[in-house]
Amino acid sequence: MIDDDGLRGGRRRAVGRSVAGLLVAPLLLTTGCGLVPARPDAAAWRDTASTALDDAVALVGTASMVLREEERQHVLGGYGVATLVHAEDAMGKAVDSVDTLQPPASIEKEASHVSDLLAEADDAVQTAREALVSGDQASYPRLRHHLDALHDQLQKAGGTL
Repeated sequence: MIDDDGLRGGRRRAVGRSVAGLLVAPLLLTTGCGLVPARPDAAAWRDTASTALDDAVALVGTASMVLREEERQHVLGGYGVATLVHAEDAMGKAVDSVDTLQPPASIEKEASHVSDLLAEADDAVQTAREALVSGDQASYPRLRHHLDALHDQLQKAGGTL
């Protein structure tokens, strides 16, 4: 028997199963790929975390310096905002570089501390950028103090890896 589309009944079911297989196969293949965080050994995790902490030290220091120079009116035009936008973006990448790794069980406490510090630094750089954009100069000294304290904590954490 031939159907309206010119296919025999059995062949039509086979074509339907083939098409369904083509649609489902990529879904099944991608379901397990990329969703499991990388699990490096302790040394590889420390190398990645050390790089992220070094980046965070520089970015937090940059945010503090921009606020200080903005307060002194030594920054031209939108340079300070542009600098902090770039610092905020780079800080997010540093945080992601560590947060996308599954640390070995032997260093989970250390990894949690580093992750918390990086998240705090990310928030502080974002807050500095927001204050700069809104022109909240009264908050600059308090924000700089917090950024400077974080800078020291990040350096210390990097030195202990």
